[in-house]
Amino acid sequence: MIVLRELRKEIFNEDLTSQADGATATFTTDFDFRTNTLRVYVNGQRLIKDTDYTVVASDQFQLVHYIPKHWFDIVVDYRRDF
Repeated sequence: MIVLRELRKEIFNEDLTSQADGATATFTTDFDFRTNTLRVYVNGQRLIKDTDYTVVASDQFQLVHYIPKHWFDIVVDYRRDF
């Protein structure tokens, strides 16, 4: 079975590590996500919405307490908003 990435509704383990540069706290997902479906993980630890990160756009979120270094692993799960 072939599943095209563009047609998937659920996105799991989207790797945003390449966006971590030690200077930015705002990250952009590949697709728009539905409200309250975003799950953010930094170095394997799940973050809490509105405590550890805030949603700033339909495809962006911002970390609250720190700016991740370039060696941090940042992964997200979400449901796409079509």
